Amino acid sequence: MGDPVEQWLEDCLTLPGKLQRALRLMAHLEQEVSRIETQFRVREKEYLGQLRQSHQQGTPWPAPKQDEEIGAIKQLHYKCRALLREKVVVNKQIASFIHFEQQRLVKERDKLLHSMHGLGAATNLKSHSVSVSPEPGAAAPAVAGPAGGPPA
Repeated sequence: MGDPVEQWLEDCLTLPGKLQRALRLMAHLEQEVSRIETQFRVREKEYLGQLRQSHQQGTPWPAPKQDEEIGAIKQLHYKCRALLREKVVVNKQIASFIHFEQQRLVKERDKLLHSMHGLGAATNLKSHSVSVSPEPGAAAPAVAGPAGGPPA
């Protein structure tokens, strides 16, 4: 596995691109839903107008032409609802993805901070070495006096 800091930085840098792709998909779905809703409303108005007109003229309802319109309106309504369901699914996926990435990045950050803290403590220990009783046969450490001079 590569350097965790580099991996974390790469993940941080690629996350906005992933979110942008998801947001573009959402925008596309919203445009498609809007277009279909507009078509649905236009056809609904036309159909209701034709229905009122046929009712005023006393013609049988629904006329064969109106059956086709009813089918087209139902189809548009079905498409619109399917796109809205897809939009909800995509929204949930985006929210889940963002939450997962946030949690993962927080864990990575904490792990890096912990390892950096451990490195800092080890470095600090080395620079302020504590005198430990020497092992048998080892030379005794030299003891310096004040200001690095001979012992007093």
